[in-house]
Amino acid sequence: MGHVYAEIALSNYRDEIAVEEGRMRENEVRQLTVRSLVDSGSTLLAITPKEQARLCLAKQREEFFGTADNREVACEVVGPVKVRFKNRESICDAVVIPDTDEVLLGAIPMEEMNLVIYPDEGRLDVNPKRRVARIGLR
Repeated sequence: MGHVYAEIALSNYRDEIAVEEGRMRENEVRQLTVRSLVDSGSTLLAITPKEQARLCLAKQREEFFGTADNREVACEVVGPVKVRFKNRESICDAVVIPDTDEVLLGAIPMEEMNLVIYPDEGRLDVNPKRRVARIGLR
């Protein structure tokens, strides 16, 4: 089994709010499509400094994050960013990982969009068993 990648769309959610409020035109929304590594072992959306700059995402705070190779790295948390995959979307913050060139889609936005990883097929898709995400209420 290899890595699973997916094409996701990212946009500056503040821009989208500005469009709704009539302060910006729709064609001015900063957005892009990227190839992301799908990683259920990671928690958040992680982007590179290049995506952060292209989307002009505002710095929320700085935190230390653990990496897969057991390092602790100081990273900016930016946002809000809208993540889209097929007909699903999630609004979240993103961690800007320095010295990387790969976007990583973590478990929280995947859960919010109700996505499933098919590692044997090397793909990510919408959960066919549930049309909506589970929130844990009974």
